Amino acid sequence: MVLDTNDGSGSAATAAAKLPLSRLGAYLALPDVGNLLCRFCSERTSMTSSLYRFASSLICRWALAVAVLSASLLLTTGAARAENMKITVSGTVATADPGMGFTVGQPVSLFWEVNDYAPATPVGDVTGDRYFWEEENATDPALYTSVGGTGISGTYRRLSGPQAPYEDLLAYTTGILELFTDNDDFSAAVNHGIFLTANPDYFVFTIYARNLMLSAPGFSGFALGATLPNPAEYLAGYAGSYSVTGDPIEFTATNINDTNLRLKATFTPTSVSIAPVPEIDPAGMGSVLALVTGALGLLERRQLKSKVA
Repeated sequence: MVLDTNDGSGSAATAAAKLPLSRLGAYLALPDVGNLLCRFCSERTSMTSSLYRFASSLICRWALAVAVLSASLLLTTGAARAENMKITVSGTVATADPGMGFTVGQPVSLFWEVNDYAPATPVGDVTGDRYFWEEENATDPALYTSVGGTGISGTYRRLSGPQAPYEDLLAYTTGILELFTDNDDFSAAVNHGIFLTANPDYFVFTIYARNLMLSAPGFSGFALGATLPNPAEYLAGYAGSYSVTGDPIEFTATNINDTNLRLKATFTPTSVSIAPVPEIDPAGMGSVLALVTGALGLLERRQLKSKVA
């Protein structure tokens, strides 16, 4: 900045008055005052701009952090509803035909996602020692919404056909659990949509986990009532991890082009877990998107203002 007090006289004093303030301070023998005035005047704009950018950046980052934290809370609490229950059976390969893609001793896991029937009425029966849920007719509510595991690809779908589907689930007072998925009417058009990862021409035909004796501290068996309950609600009361002994799990796959060609593997079960499957609530997801969108809007406005500055 230049201080100009020229009165048109052309004197040395007037020439000195046109010098920058920092050099004027030297003329006045007050260099510190001159430098301070110079820095204050020349840097005031950049300092203000820097402070503004810093403050706005801090606010936007804080807003984004709050949005992300709020989103996490919504997804793990109010926005997530545990409806279906997932039963996972882990173990090792006992036997496997060539082409199944397994090796003996390999760790494996299979899962069945049990459907929340509400408001439909479950199909099956109750006897003196077990609950029995089944899906045998196209008019029956779906028992499983997903089935899969190690060595299985594709997307599980419900069967439709004259003799399909056939799925069941049993829970005994003795602590035994059984799961069964089958296809009584297998064809290129009627199949579960899941196939061997190592051999895509072979689609899953049967997975049968039987006589799985569950064991865990405080667990003595499955309690029974007079009527067949919603299986997902019922299993929610038994969520947890269990050690298990039982018969080998049977796993067969059939060639999609020639149903006479079939492969088989068996697994030795070692553990079972029962856990809820979170389902995103659309209303909660809307709140999450609103929070994140608002924070991103703040960031965009800050960037535009900084470009203008």
